[in-house]
Amino acid sequence: WKVLPQGFKNSPTLFDEALHHDLADFRIRHPSLILLQYMDDLLLAA
Repeated sequence: WKVLPQGFKNSPTLFDEALHHDLADFRIRHPSLILLQYMDDLLLAA
């Protein structure tokens, strides 16, 4: 998929899992940073 379907009840979960997977290397390289995911938002604290 290139986009998530609107109204699909599992879209937020699928997006969260994909984003967590994509950012895994970033989290490992920068362990002192705090990266919080909520729905389609990110909070990066350094």
